[in-house]
This record gives sequence, C-alpha cells and structure tokens, in this order.
Amino acid sequence: MGDASPSRAVRFGKNMTWQVLGQLTLVMISIFLIPSIVLGLGKQNYALYGLLGLICGHIFLLNLGSGSANLKYISESIGSGNKNQLAATVRLSTWMHGGLALLGGIVVFLAREFIITRGFDVDPQLVHTAVWVVGCAAIAAPFYSLTNHSVSVFQGLQRFDLANLATLCQSGLFICGSFLLIKLGKGIESIAVLFVAVNAALCVIFWFVRRRVLAPIILEANGDFADKPSGFVKYCAASSAAQVAWSATFQWDKFLIGAFLPISELTYYFIPAFILQKFWILPKSVSMTAFPLISELAGEGDEKSLQKVYNQCGQLVLWIVVPGFIVLALFAPQLLTLWLNPEFSDKATWPLRFLVLGYLFHFIAMMPSTAAYGTGKPEWDLYWLFSQALLCITAWFYLIPRYEIAGAALGFAVAQGLAGFGFILFGSSRILGMSFFNFFRGIVLRPLSAGALLLVCLWPIRHAAYGWVGLISLSAASAVFYYGAGYYLLKKEDKETLLYLLREFAKKIGAARQPR
Repeated sequence: MGDASPSRAVRFGKNMTWQVLGQLTLVMISIFLIPSIVLGLGKQNYALYGLLGLICGHIFLLNLGSGSANLKYISESIGSGNKNQLAATVRLSTWMHGGLALLGGIVVFLAREFIITRGFDVDPQLVHTAVWVVGCAAIAAPFYSLTNHSVSVFQGLQRFDLANLATLCQSGLFICGSFLLIKLGKGIESIAVLFVAVNAALCVIFWFVRRRVLAPIILEANGDFADKPSGFVKYCAASSAAQVAWSATFQWDKFLIGAFLPISELTYYFIPAFILQKFWILPKSVSMTAFPLISELAGEGDEKSLQKVYNQCGQLVLWIVVPGFIVLALFAPQLLTLWLNPEFSDKATWPLRFLVLGYLFHFIAMMPSTAAYGTGKPEWDLYWLFSQALLCITAWFYLIPRYEIAGAALGFAVAQGLAGFGFILFGSSRILGMSFFNFFRGIVLRPLSAGALLLVCLWPIRHAAYGWVGLISLSAASAVFYYGAGYYLLKKEDKETLLYLLREFAKKIGAARQPR
C-alpha cells in the first residue's frame, strides 16, 4: 500500500480508524439496547420496527446509483484537481438523491395500505399500526436519502470523520430514542414518528456541514453542469442496476418471509440478519476507505500501487471477519440464549450459521467488486450482483415455504457461494489481471488457513462458552490466537506495512499528548 506514497498508507490507516471507531460505537449501542427494544415491542411490533428501515432503504434506491458515482467522481476530481467537475458532480447528485426519493416517498405513502394488506401476513388488529409505520417510512425517505448524499460527499472528500459521525447519528440516535420511548411506555407508532424526526433533523444539520466543507472548493469553481464528468450517467445506470440487484439479494428475503410466513417469524430472522449486518461494518469500512484510493490510483495510472492496495485490502477484509465468523458460528446457541432468550436460540441458530457462511463467500468477493467500481468497470460487479440475486430468489421460492427462515438463510449461502466463485474466476482477471489461483494465494489462503487452525482448536472446547464470562473469555482468546497465527503467516512486505502504520500512529498519539 505504501510503495508509491507512504502518506497514502497513513491516510488509509487514519480513514480506517475513523470508520472502525464510528461503527464499533454503533455496534456497542446496538448490543446493549436491541434486546430491550425486541422484548419491549414484542415479536410482531419489532417486525414492523424493522420495516421502517427496510422500506426507507428501498425508496433510497431511486437515487439511481448517484451515491456511488458521487463518491467515485469526487475522488477522481480531487486526484486530477478539477474543481469544476467536483462542484457539478455534487450538485447533480443532490438533485438525484432528493427529488427522486421524494417522488418515491409520495408513491409509497399513497399505497401504504395496499402494501401492508397485499404484501404481508399481518394480524387484522395490527393493520392500522402497520399502515402508519409504512407511511412514516415514506415521509422519512427523502431526508434519509439526502443525509446519505452528504455521507457520500464526505467519503469522496476523504473526510471519514464526518461521514462516520453522520452514519453513527443516523442509526445510533434512532436506536437510543426508541429505547427511551419504550421505557416511557410508548409503542411502535411513536417510534415511527421518531424515525421521521431523526432523519429530518440530521438531513438539515449535515446539509449545512457539507456546505461548509465544500465552500472553499465551490468558490473556486463555476459549477457549470456542462463540466459534469464524462460517463457519469452511464456509471449511474450501472450502479443503479447494481443497487437493485444488491437489494434483491440482501433485503427481498425479508419481504418473502413476510409474505409466506406470519410476520412474527420475520423478527426471528431480523435478529441473525442484524448480527451479520454489524459484521458488514468493518469490511465495508475497508471497502469504502479503499474505494477513493483505488479511484485515485486508477486516475493516475499507477498500476503497481493499485495492485498492492487491491491485495492488501482484500486480505484485510478477511483478516477482520474470519475469526468473528468462526466464533459466531460455533457459539451461536450460547450467544442468542444469553443476549435474548432460549426461544430465539432455538429459532435463529441455524439461520445465523447459514448466513455466516453466505456472508463469508460474499466478503471474499468484496474487493474485486470495489476494484470494479474504482477502475470504472462496474459492469463486472453488475454481473456478480445479478447472478447472486437470481440464484437467491430462485432458492427462496423453493426453500422458504419448506424450511421457513432456515431455508431463506440456506438459499442465501448457496447463492453467494456459486456467484462468488464465478465472479472471482472470470471477473478478477478482467478487472486487474489477476488469475483465480493468484487471487486465492494472494488474498484468501492466509486468512482462511489461520481460521482453519482456530476452528480445530476451538471445536473440542466449544461447550465451555456457556455464560457471559466463558463466552467473552473464549472469544478474546480466539482473537489473540488467530491474529498471532495470522501475523506469522503474513508476507514480509505486509508485515512491514503493518509495522509502519503502527509506528506512524504511535508518533501521532505521542505528539498529540505533548503540551503545546
């Protein structure tokens, strides 16, 4: 990562630190408060709670991929010094985020009763409440979309401190507010109103923060829309199609569960899905931090540094998730029992394990996906996403009616495995000229070898994890063992990069503590 510029390694490490700190804070908030929210609302109302974000997120897809395009072209504009292009990109993507989400919100609001009565198996006494929840999600959608537009601008400018502050506030304030409302005796209808209020307030706040950050750049640019980057619309079209395919893979299972099964079953599925989404945080942090760097290096034509970033970031994703996945899969019954109750453990253990396997396959293919967008070849990511979406939907229609939520998770895992193998086999060489063998040897082999060693050591003592003390102790010991073995397996140049980053951060911390 540091061949071309040691400062890039420091910048990457700094951005990753902001990503990790912000997202770990959100994880801690969720771990402590979600059980109270689940138990306070009950199974059916918690399913409606999950629909708030689910429906709002689907309306957000109407931005037509301008978020990813925004991030790419802002990064490229900075790399090339084209401030006119940067200003035009921001203004165009603002209209795409706000206007299209507003239209989508209006349509969903008007169709809210039809969505509930025709799309979900909701008890008759809950229909009115469910309609209210969908209406609030529709009202919140434009605010949610514009806040995420500000996030993409911050990321493109590599202001990951502000991007993560916005993301943390967006989810953290809603979770904390929901917890407080439940303690005050309020129900899901009040929480839905809170969802609108939080998203509206954050939209306004980060709109002004974004204007302040961009002011020095915009003042030096004429912002002529004729200066918009070449290929922006084409990139948006490919990115938008990819977003729809991503949504089909990661969200439509919940709609199908709600249609085929009683809505209370959706709560048992939301829990393992929620846990795995939190695991997404750190790999996504690597991907989002690497994306502008890959775009910048691609714009400069620095192929050597680009290849190194690709390899090291791909490994980093797996170094992050593999030990957690092994611990989570082995200790799923204990974790769900301690965190929620034995009922959730009985219902959600195998769905959680199948989802772990599916997410592992997905994360192995994450860096080729990031490189496809960063190098301006989003069509390869599109092939991958559509193949997994088609496989998932086909599997779900067969497996959910027969095996319920475990069938949904199993279908996801099978689809991810098949689609990921094909993407790496055919796509990686087209994107950066890396064969499947070199991809496996350079990115996958070492993290999975350390994981296999950890699994062998944990299997005989897996029953010792009952109780929070045993679970936490074994998890901590597993992390130490895994990363110790992982450091031993690292290549020499990767060890040097890691040690360089640690020394630089130690210097910065030492300098910050010195009196001025």
